[in-house]
Amino acid sequence: CVLQWRYHAGNNWGRNTQTGEACLGCGLQEEFYK
Repeated sequence: CVLQWRYHAGNNWGRNTQTGEACLGCGLQEEFYK
């Protein structure tokens, strides 16, 4: 989803792979560019 990708990339929202929790700032932007 383009809008979702833009939202994630712009706000760095993602899932913490260690805790499994989704939070603002947990996702690395590089993950969304690949």
